[in-house]
Amino acid sequence: MLNLFVAVIMDNFDYLTRDSSILGAHHLDEFVRIWAEYDPNATGKIHYTEMYDMLKNMDPPLGFGNKCPNRLAYKKLIRMNMPLDDEMRVQFTTTLFALIRENLSIKMRSAEEMDQADSELRETITNIWPLQAKKMLDLLVPPNDQLNKGKLTVGKIYAGFLIFESWRNTRFGQIDSGMPKQTFFDCLLDMAALDKGGSRQGSISYEPNGDGATNSQTHLLAGTQQTNGDADHASLANLARRNTMRKRSVR
Repeated sequence: MLNLFVAVIMDNFDYLTRDSSILGAHHLDEFVRIWAEYDPNATGKIHYTEMYDMLKNMDPPLGFGNKCPNRLAYKKLIRMNMPLDDEMRVQFTTTLFALIRENLSIKMRSAEEMDQADSELRETITNIWPLQAKKMLDLLVPPNDQLNKGKLTVGKIYAGFLIFESWRNTRFGQIDSGMPKQTFFDCLLDMAALDKGGSRQGSISYEPNGDGATNSQTHLLAGTQQTNGDADHASLANLARRNTMRKRSVR
């Protein structure tokens, strides 16, 4: 299945790129090679934190590059917004196509228009590759029911990280007081991480800027998936509080 997807994309890559200086078929080979380092058993899935590290270690134009500021990488991942499975992993095909779509601006619009753009792209893929689309359409362009409320996605996680990074750099994030109470900020983090609706409307748009790089926060959410369905779900707010408490203990 993975080889079929790569073959179809490579056969049509000249049509998709129209400019070899932007992306080329060799970039697909590079992506497959580097992915295999994180997925040696060829399961077709890797943890989202590994995906982030992989893209930071992969040179542009397909990857982000190690000089890409974390805030800019977060914004790209918010727009890509791949769904996660129960083990917090992203899928190979979905990730690759999201990267190609982002870097070539294939049906990429403002957040308010992305639902319509997704619908148009699904229709285009069905018309161009009718046989492959029957099996792979939902992998290439995930439907809204995979992004709905209650479904965790890459975009929701990194939206929470972006909010947390922005808050941490304000004077409010530096206040050294007692145990933090549940605040509006905590609720906002929870909503961004878990409860955001399935459509892309209202999501954070991609805005390239020169913000300086900050230390990676991808490890904060690793392993937070709860095995007990009755247990409280781990939230970004709790993680933020633990991070703040850890800083105070060092002082």
